[in-house]
Amino acid sequence: MRKLFMTFLASNRKRRYLIVSIVIWLLRILRDIENDEAARYSDLLDNIDYDTSRFKYNDTEDRCLDCEIAATILCDTIDELKSVF
Repeated sequence: MRKLFMTFLASNRKRRYLIVSIVIWLLRILRDIENDEAARYSDLLDNIDYDTSRFKYNDTEDRCLDCEIAATILCDTIDELKSVF
């Protein structure tokens, strides 16, 4: 599989640009999903009373942070790919 992709990508710069453009598009979709999930978890945090449900609050906060970290990594990756091409 790797040899097939290497052959395809090595043959033409225009094809590489097309592949990278598709990858950037997919990464943007993933970034938007992670941002939406982070916003959803943030809204849930606003509705959870910390004193009555600490476990649920901490779990939701951890999930929100995970989404924010993933979105940040995706943003950095997209910017890096855009700067190369």
